[in-house]
Amino acid sequence: MRVHVLGIGSIGTLLSYHLRLSNPSTPISLLLKSQITSDSFWLDQGHSRRGGELLVLPSPPLTISSLGAFRFNTELLTHPTSPILSLLVTLKCPSILPALQTLSPRLSKDSTIVLLHNGMGVYEKLIKEVFTNEKERPRFILGTTTHGVRAGKEKFQVYHHQPEGTINGGGELVFAVVPSSSSSPSSDSLDQTLTLLTSLKNSLNAEVIPYEEIQPKLLLKLVLNSIINPLTSLLSIPNGSLLLSPTPIGNPTLLPLIHQLATEASLVLQASHPSLFLSDQPSAFGPDALVKKVLELAAATSGNRSSMLQDLDAGRETEIEFINGTLVEMGRERGVETKGHEMVRGLVKAKEGFGRGSAGRV
Repeated sequence: MRVHVLGIGSIGTLLSYHLRLSNPSTPISLLLKSQITSDSFWLDQGHSRRGGELLVLPSPPLTISSLGAFRFNTELLTHPTSPILSLLVTLKCPSILPALQTLSPRLSKDSTIVLLHNGMGVYEKLIKEVFTNEKERPRFILGTTTHGVRAGKEKFQVYHHQPEGTINGGGELVFAVVPSSSSSPSSDSLDQTLTLLTSLKNSLNAEVIPYEEIQPKLLLKLVLNSIINPLTSLLSIPNGSLLLSPTPIGNPTLLPLIHQLATEASLVLQASHPSLFLSDQPSAFGPDALVKKVLELAAATSGNRSSMLQDLDAGRETEIEFINGTLVEMGRERGVETKGHEMVRGLVKAKEGFGRGSAGRV
């Protein structure tokens, strides 16, 4: 079965690299948006000097993964018409819906789509606006990762943060099959896709878990992103600037706002997912616990520039609507105020607009 990968940013490159490494005989096609990207990819293939090597650097501890030396097929997003059985989507949230609308004629109930992205709400939009017929709808797998990855110096190359003492980056890569109310049995593409994903266990600590167990992981990542991403992007600072020092004691200027955003998110989740708060022990989704996790993540990724900051700097649409916007909508549906999240969402959207308005000016 051929696997198609849509989105070869940092995460897409990392996954494509390790899928090829773990499954040398599996055909893999990279779906590219333009002929320019395709030409650039093949030029990179012909001139790569480090493709395929794993180079572990002492400081900072990184692994370089490059697509350069591996054999991949490439397809333009709009050209081929052959069916797609297994599709791994690692695009930014705003790009997923239009891309899958383009690909929908090639997808069917025999297909499996893996969604791996920041934010939440993409799957719900897809089944509402693209794959509306449940009986003809592809099967879906949702994923989330805590691996630290950033773009490398060369095209189609990424740096994978590898803390000391770890052999797979120290992060996790978790997937879960979305339950289907359809009576159709598990498809061959679903079974084969799950086998491919679990082949990444040794390299990326990949695991398939029950759907109900992935929800807390998705929600926690949503909350952490809803605080770190907008604050770092609005202030144009790396993650570590949310702290006073490398220890997670918090920037006194930003800490009240961080606590407000965490408190609002916690109240939203109490209303929307009360099972997260049933234990007699303090919940991992309580305000203080969320603030602690935000500061720990900021310390662990202190030199990183958030994806939202990178999007704003590049004049791209951000994922703010799928991160803070999701929390705002969840709160609105349940009568929970989210003034802090509404504020940062509005500010990011405004900054986003300014960036686009200045694009191309001399």
